[in-house]
Amino acid sequence: MKIIPSAKLPFNFFKVLKTESKGEQFIAIMAHRAIAEYFSIKGEASVYANELREIVDIYPESPNQTLKVAEILLSYEERNKRSNSAEAMLKKLLITIGSQSPNYLNRINNMLTGLYLRRGESLLQQKRSSEAISTFQKVLLFDASNIEAHKGRIRGLNLRGESLITADNYRAKALET
Repeated sequence: MKIIPSAKLPFNFFKVLKTESKGEQFIAIMAHRAIAEYFSIKGEASVYANELREIVDIYPESPNQTLKVAEILLSYEERNKRSNSAEAMLKKLLITIGSQSPNYLNRINNMLTGLYLRRGESLLQQKRSSEAISTFQKVLLFDASNIEAHKGRIRGLNLRGESLITADNYRAKALET
């Protein structure tokens, strides 16, 4: 569903809609999103993000909408060097929404995987090999066959000066932290 651009409707309309639509979560979520868009257009990124955070925190009973907003918020948090906040949000969603269906669990795990892979790559670029290895290891804990995580872990080990002589040696080390 496309949100009506906030510039075409008065801001107060969305504020009232958000607060008065308590029984209608979808309407309240759309009002939050319109308010977020309004502040995004005005260049007030922190208020924009707070509106998105409210959706993620308040509406776990609307998992599809919440996960769509979580994807937007994840991107925002990473752009603003707040990957720890993004990770905390996703871990909370694992508890509140992940248990509702395997589909939701997979969507959240995919977001976490992407977050960890991007964080690991960033840490490798900063020559922080131990932290990068640890980050790639997080991916391997719930997706042991993730090739990118294995490659990142190997590059981290090489950066740290460790060489992997055989595949068996690597397999043994892959489960170590």
